[in-house]
Amino acid sequence: MNGKFRTTIRNMSGFRWPAAALAVAVAFMGSAGAVAVAVPAAAAACTDNWVGPASGTSSWATGADWSAGIPNGTSVACIKKAGTYTVAITTQGGAAAAVVVGGAASGTQTLRIEGVNFPTSQPSQVLKGGVLSITPTSSASAEISGSGTAGVTIAAGGKLSSAGTANTAGIEVPLVSNGTVTLAAASNNDGYATTDKGTFTVASGATFTFSGTGFTHSGGKLTVHGAFNGENTFTQSGGTEAGNPVAQHAGTFVDSAGTGSFTAYQATIEGTIPAGQKVTNLASPGNSNDTIGTASAGVTVDGTLTCQTANSTICSFSTNGNWPGITVARGGTLSATGPGDAAAGTYINLDANIDVKAGGKLTIANPATMVNTYTLANSGTWQVTATGNITIGGNCAVTSTGTIGVTVGSKVTAPGGTIDTTNISNFTATGTLAVHTAGTKGGGAVITTRSGLDAAFSKLSFTPPTDTYTVTYTPTQVELTPVAS
Repeated sequence: MNGKFRTTIRNMSGFRWPAAALAVAVAFMGSAGAVAVAVPAAAAACTDNWVGPASGTSSWATGADWSAGIPNGTSVACIKKAGTYTVAITTQGGAAAAVVVGGAASGTQTLRIEGVNFPTSQPSQVLKGGVLSITPTSSASAEISGSGTAGVTIAAGGKLSSAGTANTAGIEVPLVSNGTVTLAAASNNDGYATTDKGTFTVASGATFTFSGTGFTHSGGKLTVHGAFNGENTFTQSGGTEAGNPVAQHAGTFVDSAGTGSFTAYQATIEGTIPAGQKVTNLASPGNSNDTIGTASAGVTVDGTLTCQTANSTICSFSTNGNWPGITVARGGTLSATGPGDAAAGTYINLDANIDVKAGGKLTIANPATMVNTYTLANSGTWQVTATGNITIGGNCAVTSTGTIGVTVGSKVTAPGGTIDTTNISNFTATGTLAVHTAGTKGGGAVITTRSGLDAAFSKLSFTPPTDTYTVTYTPTQVELTPVAS
C-alpha cells in the first residue's frame, strides 16, 4: 500500500449556464482560491405594474389586475403596490423577463410560485418588504428558472422562502442575497452561482442541495437545522455558520474567514481554516479523500482540521508530491480520530507535508494513523493519546524541536500511545519528550525508529509529575522504564 489517494472534482451533469452572460460569475483566481463575484445588474424599468387587490391572495393570470395585462416573457413585472397580499402563479405558462417584488411604502408583497416553473431572462429583484416564495406541491416541483442575464438579488429587508412537500423547490438562476433566505421545503436545489451575506437558513427537515458553480458565504449568518449538501465549490469568506455542518460532497471547499463547522467527504480543501472554525474530513464507506491545498499554496490551520474514520472507512489528507501541505499555526489543531484497524481497511492516511508551528498541535487519537509524505516538522506539540498510534513511512524526514507526547500505563492497550517508523530518511528530536500516564505506570518502547533517533530529547516532562520514568535510547527504540515512587 503506497498510501497515495487522489480526489476527483466532478462536473455536475445537470448544471445549466444561462444562454447569455451570467448575472453572477464565479472565477477561481490563483492558488489561494480567491473568488471574484459579479453582482447582478439592476432590474430594468417596470413595464407592467400590479394594480390588483392589496390584500389576500390573487392570481397572477388575471389581466385586469395588471397595468398592461398579464405579464409575458418580455415584461418587467413589478409587484410593489402598498399593502399585504400575495400574487400566486399556479398554472404553467406564467412568465416574465424579470420581476420586482416589494419596495412599497408599507405592507408585505409576496410573489408565490406554486407547483410550476417560472422562467425569466433578465435580472430580478426582491426589495424591502418583498417576498419571493417557491412552493412545490404534492404533484409538482416549483422553480424560478432563467436564461440570458437572468438572476435574482434579495435586497436588505427582502426575503426568499420555500415551503411544501417532497417535490423540489428550485433556484435555477444566479442568486445574490443581502436579505433573508429561509428554505423549509423538504427538498431544495440551487443550480447556479450564489453569494450570500444576509441570513440564510435551512430549516429542520429540509435538505438544500447546491449543484451550481459556486456558493459564497461572505457575511451574515448561515444556519443549517436540516442538511446543506455542496456538490461543487463552497467558499467561506466571512460571517458565521451555526447548527449542522455544511457538507461538501465533491468539488472544492475554499476557506478564509468566519466561524462554524464544515464537513468534507471527498473534496479539495484550500485556504485558511480560521480560529473558531472546525473542518472535518469525515470518511464514508470505501474511503474519503480530501486533497489539501494547491501546488503553490497549502492549507493553514488556525482553527481545527480533523480526519475522522468510521468502521470500514479510510480517511485521507493528500497532496501531490512535494506540495506545501498543512501548516498548523499557533492555536490551531490537526487531529486524527475515530476507530482504526488497518487490516480491516479502517485507517487514516496523512499523506501531506505537515508543519506544526509553535503553539500549534497535532493530536493522534486514531489507532491506525499513517504518515506517507516528505516532511513532518514539529515546533509545537505532537500528542499521541492512549488510543492513538502513528506509523511514519514514505521516506519522510521527521524533525521536532517542540514537544512529542506519548501515552503509557495500565489503561493503554499496545501499541496505543506510541510512534513507529518504517521507511524514513531521518528522525531528529531535540525538544521535549512528554510522557502521559493513563492509569498506573507502564513502560516499554514508545518510539520505534528503524534508522535510529538522530538526537536525544533535551527535556523530559511527566503527567502526572509524580509518575516518573527513565528514558533509554537503543539503536532502534526509545524505551521507558518506570521509576519506583
